[in-house]
Amino acid sequence: MISFFSNIVGGFKDRHTQRRDPGRDWLLLLGASGIVLLASVVWNTWFFLRVVEEGVGNIGGGDATLAPYETGAAEEIFLMRETKASEYKEVHTFIDPSRE
Repeated sequence: MISFFSNIVGGFKDRHTQRRDPGRDWLLLLGASGIVLLASVVWNTWFFLRVVEEGVGNIGGGDATLAPYETGAAEEIFLMRETKASEYKEVHTFIDPSRE
């Protein structure tokens, strides 16, 4: 175990004596990136096909139809907003202090 760490540390110390090869480094970097990209594509394709095979199921076990949305509450909110907007135009007055 100690020799393993000494080899790693020794490799860092002797790094300036090694011949640098940027072409090799870029090839390794692009190769590793390509492998990761390919693995991602394969994984996502497998997952997508698995989801497609299962289809859409009724998870709740009850009736699959949705209850209709009751629009009364939304219409009431918009009516209150309209009333408040007209109130700001007619009841409330704005006095600009810079014009006095």
